Parts: sequence; C-alpha cells; structure tokens
Amino acid sequence: MNEKKIEREEDIEELKEVLSTISVFLKDLAPTITEIMNAVLGSIDGGKLGKEAGEFYKNLIEAGINAEEASKLTGKFVEQKLAILQLLPQIMQSKIFKRKEIEEKITKKEEKEDEE
Repeated sequence: MNEKKIEREEDIEELKEVLSTISVFLKDLAPTITEIMNAVLGSIDGGKLGKEAGEFYKNLIEAGINAEEASKLTGKFVEQKLAILQLLPQIMQSKIFKRKEIEEKITKKEEKEDEE
C-alpha cells in the first residue's frame, strides 16, 4: 500500500471512532431530550395549559398586577407556550438528529476512496 492510502485509512478509522463516540453520546442524551420534549408537549396539553395559565394569572393578581395587565401577560404566556409547538418540528429535522444521513455519506466516501 502506498503511504497516502495508509494515511487515508487511518483518517477513516479515526473518524469512525469519533462518530462512534458521538453516537454513544447522542444515545445517552436521547432520554434527556425525550424528557424535555414530553415536559414541553405535556405543558401544551389543553387542560394543563389552561391550569398553568390560570395559575400564572392568579400569581400576577396576587403580586399586585391589575387585572387588565395580568390578562395581557397571561395571553402572552399562552402564545409563547404555543410557539414552542412550531419550533419542535424544526428542531427534530435539524442535522443533529440525522445520524443515518451522516453515516451514509461516510460510507459513500469510503467506497469512493477504495475505488481509487
């Protein structure tokens, strides 16, 4: 084997090790991400969201905020919760969650280099 091919194979092996480490990290991270998503989605459930909004409003009133301002702030609170729903699909489609796509690109690159 020539020196460049040996160097390429070493680079490929090193990359595989790095990706393996990342893969393990993401697998360890998955339960945490799932918990966060469940917490976010759970808080958007109609009943829970209504209860949270009611508690938020009540706390504002108890803190001395007038009813009109408390109502506006509660509306913004609910809007922000609902805005999260729009962000979740974008997060799930981000490159972080496309491990298979990355692995396929590496495999194709390895195959191409083997042909050379």
